[in-house]
Amino acid sequence: MTDPAPSAPFPFRQATLFALGAGLLKLLLVILAVHWIRSHGQELKLCSWDCGYYREIATTGYRWDPVGHGPLAFFPLFPFLMRGLQALTGLTFEVQAIAANLVLFTVAVFLLVYWSFQLGLGRLAFLPAVLWTADRNTFWAGIPYTEPLFSCLLLSFLILGRSVWPQSFALRALLQSVCGMFAGATRLVGVALIAALGLGRWGTFWRRPFLGATVLLLGLSGILAFFAFNHFAFGAWSRSLETTAHWGRHFSILGFFNSWWTLARAFYFPTFPLLVLTSVLLVQRRFSASERWLHFFLAFIPLASSIPISLTRYLSLLFMGYVGAAELAARGLGRHPRAVRALLFVFVLSELAWQAHLLIKYFRGEVFFAVS
Repeated sequence: MTDPAPSAPFPFRQATLFALGAGLLKLLLVILAVHWIRSHGQELKLCSWDCGYYREIATTGYRWDPVGHGPLAFFPLFPFLMRGLQALTGLTFEVQAIAANLVLFTVAVFLLVYWSFQLGLGRLAFLPAVLWTADRNTFWAGIPYTEPLFSCLLLSFLILGRSVWPQSFALRALLQSVCGMFAGATRLVGVALIAALGLGRWGTFWRRPFLGATVLLLGLSGILAFFAFNHFAFGAWSRSLETTAHWGRHFSILGFFNSWWTLARAFYFPTFPLLVLTSVLLVQRRFSASERWLHFFLAFIPLASSIPISLTRYLSLLFMGYVGAAELAARGLGRHPRAVRALLFVFVLSELAWQAHLLIKYFRGEVFFAVS
């Protein structure tokens, strides 16, 4: 059910200033990382790893490599959006993508504060955004990856699920399916949005089958269009999935347990992402059925993808978990305010230092757990 509107007005000005501050902080981290590399006489690589494929898609289009890695493993919305922006600005792909991602991250922070306010967190509505901004795994805000765009689509989907405008449920559901459509054209896991909407509202859609079918088809049209392109351009709708399999990614129950074991023993993987993954259980009553299903899918699909690389990036999109972590911190503030404030302060500073470290590694083209 849609929660009633909070009695207190949303602090629009404070949320805007906070989001701008978060975006500027990420920009500062990028500048520091670039300066460090140049001051040490090292080669600066603004476009490493997945970015090379996005750049190829934006500049020369797709190709199919039947015996190895290729750009078909990556979905089209982000690179084509950057291509359109390049035509307007004249910037190189990597500079354009980094600039756009910093803006998208700023928007996502504002949306996260707004959604947290919808959840009824009140004065604590900023705390999930603080934890999310500080988390080292959101270093992707300063590199040419898809997470900032996907975050905006995901948070827009969540906000529409709780919005009292538009008043028509059908229109809200259609707008949510549009978010799902664009999310599905951004990343394969975008199908989780439509799956969560359908399962969370199955009773309503069962009684209104035409609306349910429309929402389903519209929401899946992004990924279906990409699969249709695979078929007509390269002879089979599954070319993208075949390319992904060359990376070692395919659904596997054994892979799910392998991912958990890797996360448990990896030095890079700190305790906080595990808290994000599981802390939703602490406040699950705060969430709707669709939100709980979405948290499950966004966690389970990457964890079951057979290889655990990049999982820290994927888990940084579990916004319900950040709300749970914030709730846990708030309970601690009520009992031991000084100790918890000190712990939060140390956490934020240490995680920001880690972000700078990870950006340096990325801009040097190094291989590491979070990005490769």
